[in-house]
Amino acid sequence: MVPLPPVLSRHGRGNHLALLYRPSTVRVDDYEPDAARGAFYHGLGRARLSIREQPLLTVLCTHLSFLGGAERYAEAKWLAGYGGTYEGEPQRVVLAGDLNTIGVHDPEPAWRRIPANLRSRHCHLTAGGEFGDTDRRAIQLLTTAGFHDPFDVLGQPPHRTAGYWSPAEAVDHRSDFILANWHLVDHIAAATVHDTETTRVLSDHLPVALDLAP
Repeated sequence: MVPLPPVLSRHGRGNHLALLYRPSTVRVDDYEPDAARGAFYHGLGRARLSIREQPLLTVLCTHLSFLGGAERYAEAKWLAGYGGTYEGEPQRVVLAGDLNTIGVHDPEPAWRRIPANLRSRHCHLTAGGEFGDTDRRAIQLLTTAGFHDPFDVLGQPPHRTAGYWSPAEAVDHRSDFILANWHLVDHIAAATVHDTETTRVLSDHLPVALDLAP
């Protein structure tokens, strides 16, 4: 596999993004490494891919802001238009990345186990000035707009992708997704989180895989 030009994180701490593809089976028809023109904290890449004889597939790769739910919600608004048909075109879209949120139906993590100064990244602030449950507005917006969580579609319980690396944030939770939009739901064949001793050593997040059937 070979990488496309990187998606550069203009505002973050060097959390750049890479999209790799296999030239023997995939043709890149179009690629934008800054599809949102700097509006995303960590960037947004968009590739239009032709895979063998299948219809065009749009792949969005991003890393939603870690700052808080309001920032992620604003970025999700940029992505909502890809959830279904747009300007008469039935887009086939997958959205991949660290979305810095748990799933719509994921159980509430034990955020009280992490320091209060880090909880602002994950949780609502209640009217009483305390941290409440997870701020899920970004993932809820994407779901309402037409994106589907493959684990929900397949009826599989969600598997943690983060929370095992740092003692300061040792709370198992899901943060990494490959979402399929409305036009790809019927093609979802399998979804996997690769949780092994090797993958846990390689990164603070676990790899996620999505299989799409023709």
